[in-house]
Amino acid sequence: MEITVWCSALLMLISTFCQCATSREPHHPYRSTYENSTLKRVRRQSACKGDFSKFQCETNPECIDSDKQCDGKDDCPDGSDEKQSLCQSIVCPGFLFQCEYGACISFDQRCDGKKDCKDNSDEIGCPPLFQKINTNCRSDQFECTNGQCIEIDGRCNGAIECKDKSDETETLCLNTECPGYTFKCKYGACVNGDAECNGYRECADGSDEDKCTQTPPTTTETPVTTNISGAHCITPPQPENGKWINFLNEGVQEVPNIQVPLKTTLKFTCNDKYKLSTTTKSEEFVYCRNDAQWSFTVFPKCQRLCPKMYNGNNAIISCKLDGSIVPCEMATFGTTMTFTCNPYYEPAIIGLNTINTCGDGAWYYDNPKCQPICGQKQVEAQTLVVGGAPVKRGQYPWVAALFSNRESGSYTNICGGSLLSTSIVLTAAHCVTYQATGKPINKKFFKVAAGKYYNAYGDVKDMDTTQVSAVKQIVVQDDYLGDIQNFRGDIALIKLVTSFALSKVVQPVCTFSNEQLLTSNSVAAVAGWGYTTSSGKPSTVLQEIDLPYVSNEQCRTELSPDFAQKYLLSDKLCAGYVNKNMSVCRGDSGGGLVFRASNNRYYLLGIVSLAHSFLQNNQQSCDIQKRALFTDVSKYKEWVLKYAQILSQ
Repeated sequence: MEITVWCSALLMLISTFCQCATSREPHHPYRSTYENSTLKRVRRQSACKGDFSKFQCETNPECIDSDKQCDGKDDCPDGSDEKQSLCQSIVCPGFLFQCEYGACISFDQRCDGKKDCKDNSDEIGCPPLFQKINTNCRSDQFECTNGQCIEIDGRCNGAIECKDKSDETETLCLNTECPGYTFKCKYGACVNGDAECNGYRECADGSDEDKCTQTPPTTTETPVTTNISGAHCITPPQPENGKWINFLNEGVQEVPNIQVPLKTTLKFTCNDKYKLSTTTKSEEFVYCRNDAQWSFTVFPKCQRLCPKMYNGNNAIISCKLDGSIVPCEMATFGTTMTFTCNPYYEPAIIGLNTINTCGDGAWYYDNPKCQPICGQKQVEAQTLVVGGAPVKRGQYPWVAALFSNRESGSYTNICGGSLLSTSIVLTAAHCVTYQATGKPINKKFFKVAAGKYYNAYGDVKDMDTTQVSAVKQIVVQDDYLGDIQNFRGDIALIKLVTSFALSKVVQPVCTFSNEQLLTSNSVAAVAGWGYTTSSGKPSTVLQEIDLPYVSNEQCRTELSPDFAQKYLLSDKLCAGYVNKNMSVCRGDSGGGLVFRASNNRYYLLGIVSLAHSFLQNNQQSCDIQKRALFTDVSKYKEWVLKYAQILSQ
């Protein structure tokens, strides 16, 4: 395994051919080959008004964009844009898959169970499906009680998708907040706003159609049709924090203790932040029946509401009052609320009571929030093996792989990184910057993968767990200027275009523990795909190595004086062995040095930054006999927290 290495001044004097960065690291000068990775298409005569950016279909006058030629699907009605005679001369870049007849498609579409090549050659010769590590659904899916996984949007949408109907239950859906343009079913699901009384059953319980023949729909008892001569009702008192008004008989005064004729209708409503005791709706109707009795024996009262709480922040809440389930946005005095977190999430405040109670207009605890579980190995861990050994798939769920296609046109694993959240990755600055200036390389050349075990980009052997995203933004620490400043501030943040979904093999690492994690000779760990020997090749699978930490004072006595004086700065940690053939090596750069705390969570302590190197056969090799240097993450706590928050917005 390994890390980026740099030539000393002495080595530079010895050989003008010495490259001051490894051939696999992005901070050394790139050979300009990217432009050769574009698709080479055979230009044919165009009848599309002379526009060679268009393709003329053969048997009809339709023109399509040239980029749609040989893309795996027919865009011309006659299919002439996907003919083998046209596509067979195309040269696909290494990061694309070439169909047998010549078309180019994304490598991610290879063996995905779908016909993406017109001739279906992308699904021919595929290996058998690999056993998935995830025994539960992804965090962007809903797991039915029977274990079935459905899309998250399938929950509480009125349509039963779980075979056991667990996606459309009152317990799950009642507290769902429905937008104003939708209709809320009796059990809580949100359906089309035009669903009520449209003749179609769109709620799973049929509540959008079950009251369509009643007038008015909120009546609790149908008035008796036989009139009693001289009969009347006496108006009730006005409710505290609310009021009733005459709804049908305009001559009735809105005052208590007066006689009103039969069939008089009173509409009860409450002031803001109060609710009716008889219904979850905003109004209640009370009738003077023909037997001279009101339709309610106990008139509605206005009860003070607690602040609204809904399912959200990856928390699922449920409320009960007197043993019955009630909507949490209608909670009154005595209502109890319980909450659970989605899979791979935990309460944002560890130890927070999961049972909350509504008092006099206020909840005892704040709105529940859940955050991703950090630094936890969901897959059963194995004992670390000194010297670098393959890890069990999923054992380091926070490890990210940084791929670049700038040098060769095909994506190559150049560095590691650590997931701080579902959309933020922490890595070494030298992985994403130019060697000479320390300025960020264009983000378009990078992709980040999580949930990987195998080194190769697009390897079908871990396609069931891998998630890939392009890079939206790169932020490098202000002090970083590469070798000019002796690699001070070798730390950078990457914002992803597409957030990763949490799973057993994709989770963030913990940061900034309050306890003192490192003492002399305490053992930390690094996982990566670096070289397994000082001058060998990158590992094909994720490997781990345990490294003892030593103080900078001790480290300074063991490193060469020139190297220590130049690179062992105040923002560096020192870890590793002396004369044991074990160290990080080329390809490990940017990976995280982690330590297991007393709570069994893994915390990020350092970032693989620098190591000794030497010349061997005119090639720079890493010196695995000496300790390596890591950027001390704690020295940049304020910077990391500040920019991680900015990038998350």
